Amino acid sequence: MVPGTTADRKVAAIRQPLGFRSVSLVLLTVLLWGGTPVATKFSLETMPPIAVACVRFGLASVCMLIWCLITGVLLRPRGHEVVLAGVAGGIMALQIFLFNLGIHYSNASHGTVLIQTFVFMVLVIEHFFTKTDRLTARTLLGVTIAAVGVATALATTGQMDTIGSAGADELLQHHSDRPRLLGDGLLLLSAGLLSIKIVFIKFSVQQMDSAKLIFWHDLVGLLFFGLFSLVLEGTAAWALENFTWPTILGLLYQGIVVAGFCFATHAWLLQYHSATQLSVFSFATPLFGVMLAIVLRRDPLSSWLVVAGIGVTVGIYLVNQRHTKPATTG
Repeated sequence: MVPGTTADRKVAAIRQPLGFRSVSLVLLTVLLWGGTPVATKFSLETMPPIAVACVRFGLASVCMLIWCLITGVLLRPRGHEVVLAGVAGGIMALQIFLFNLGIHYSNASHGTVLIQTFVFMVLVIEHFFTKTDRLTARTLLGVTIAAVGVATALATTGQMDTIGSAGADELLQHHSDRPRLLGDGLLLLSAGLLSIKIVFIKFSVQQMDSAKLIFWHDLVGLLFFGLFSLVLEGTAAWALENFTWPTILGLLYQGIVVAGFCFATHAWLLQYHSATQLSVFSFATPLFGVMLAIVLRRDPLSSWLVVAGIGVTVGIYLVNQRHTKPATTG
């Protein structure tokens, strides 16, 4: 590579160390991503799961359209890009449907822990199927610790064991966000589909612009959700009385804060730092998510959920440490 060329400057920029501003921004996005299950739970109080997903991806499509116009991305897809966007959108639609349904039958704190298992499922897919990454002793240890944590959460779902709460049994018995095994199972299925979607998008962005792909995949999801909401949930799902302030704020959070601000911020950070530098901080997502669920939803804090959260957090940290050795210049 010739020093001073555009490509050389781009690589140098990506290798920049994380400063205070970058660390603050990546932690903010991690915090906001962790709040997605909480926002979803608020929206599901008055609207059914498919309608919630429809609004979310309607807002996401608008945010991505604005982003593409700002960055000058040409939106018209070519022949093979239509197929890529259609497949990605179809996988995403089923994944989000299972996520919303899982949150409906579980709670936000379980949702934020269990959905993060996609990190380990991606690693398994890349090791055994795509052969693009390999399991090491460190990553295998991380996957094992996380698996034990998740198994603990599933095995104790519905138990009345809470930390530091007087009358905890009564609280859990009548709490509207009490987790159920059905919901937790759906959340794990959603995490599995999310891992498949991520691997597929990694393949797809080699053949089309990432912003264009995300825009069309959001739009495909919107069409799916809109059609199935009208067929399966009916027009009652869209009654004006369903749009309470908590529901509206939850929808705006999912569609604008997460799909708009978080995406734009992450894309900006990737101009100056590598994806592996930023991924290290993802271990904080389940921690933030559980804290927000406890504070905003008053989810009961089970000691077993603490074990599961620590397991998933440690697992994510170990998995994301595999590529964090300092890069050498040649």
